Amino acid sequence: MSKKNRMKGSRARVLPAATAVIPRPVPFSPSNVFPMQFRFECTTFGNYLIKRSDMTLRLCLASSTTVAYSIFNGVKINSIEIFGTTPVAGSSTNIELQWLSENGPNRVLSDSSSSSAYPPRIQSRPPAGSLAGFWSLTGQDPAINLFSMQVNNGDIITLNCTVCLQDPILGGPVPVAQSVTGGTAGSLGAPSLDHTAGTNDLVPVGWADYH
Repeated sequence: MSKKNRMKGSRARVLPAATAVIPRPVPFSPSNVFPMQFRFECTTFGNYLIKRSDMTLRLCLASSTTVAYSIFNGVKINSIEIFGTTPVAGSSTNIELQWLSENGPNRVLSDSSSSSAYPPRIQSRPPAGSLAGFWSLTGQDPAINLFSMQVNNGDIITLNCTVCLQDPILGGPVPVAQSVTGGTAGSLGAPSLDHTAGTNDLVPVGWADYH
């Protein structure tokens, strides 16, 4: 056998055999942390101070007409949008958002418009160091102030959040009973955004999850 033929034979022996590619299913990995959006409408002009308890009770499951339990262990605000109403001719509309900080200056954002074509609007993320930028967890001090707003009748407030569901089986806190009015056993309900203050002027108009 010539040297050329021996080289061909050597190469033929080391080539790997062709193998079929078998697809493998992607393993299912459930998560109790996911993004949600909550939307509210202001029914009365005013300055509203939002506390930690206003966030941890975003959605509650009613066990009776008077008792409900929060389904969240924690809520983290990613951003806030305030859509102002169209100004009346000859006047202006003002809105304001203030991020509250424990160890530094508060950050204040405002917008004003007298144009019916361009109503006021604010869109903002919690700045570094603001209390709203951290998780609001069940069991923490519920009276901590997160942010405040000055809004008008008809203004729309949208909260883009990340939520963590309650899961006592995995070591999470046991949900605490909350007093409600007009609950329906087995149904979900959303308190007003200002329910801690008892004014109930920031009425929920919807929510959506992106799970």
